[in-house]
Amino acid sequence: MLDSLIYQNYIDLLGSDEKAKMRALVFKRLWIFDHFFIPYTLEKDKDGIYAGIDCLLHEQIQLSKFEYRSIETAESKAAIDAFNSKFRYIKIFTSLPISRNHNTFYAEADFHHLDKSDYKKLVASFFWCLSPEVFKDKFPSGDLRTIFQHPCEGKKGEAVIIVKKDFTENLCRLNVDGFRKIFIFSDMSDAEKHLLEGVSKKMNLRSVNIHV
Repeated sequence: MLDSLIYQNYIDLLGSDEKAKMRALVFKRLWIFDHFFIPYTLEKDKDGIYAGIDCLLHEQIQLSKFEYRSIETAESKAAIDAFNSKFRYIKIFTSLPISRNHNTFYAEADFHHLDKSDYKKLVASFFWCLSPEVFKDKFPSGDLRTIFQHPCEGKKGEAVIIVKKDFTENLCRLNVDGFRKIFIFSDMSDAEKHLLEGVSKKMNLRSVNIHV
């Protein structure tokens, strides 16, 4: 799909024209129907729990704040702060990322057969990522099109799901279905591999070993 069409959908969906919003929502109604690789953390939380694994076991995606990048202007920092005050997000991928944080693992989900409630939650919250250069228009600092820009920046084959904080169901998580595979990387520790193999068996998912 052309970046220009995706960008116009972004502009219309987050704008103030209600008719344009509805047209934009209808236009993107099939975008979520794809296979996506979803990242999870392998780190323990403050209570010593593997939060990412617990999240996956409950068939949930793990949402987070948008972290500051290495360089931020006063304007971009204000937009990120505004985003984090109201929203949480996750970046997902149509291909398994080549590079990854070593505290991250991936599960593959097939969203072709989402049930009706999950579809309604995700369709309006799903955005394909675009390169920063595509975001050519300037909007007021409090405009959603400004606030969402940095989380929606990315490469081809990347997408984000953005939801309001009060919409997430539990500890910044969102219930979905369609999980099919877990990916185990060769550079993981034996304990981590064993842990993920146990999760795949418990959830009846295929485990795939990736050599890195």
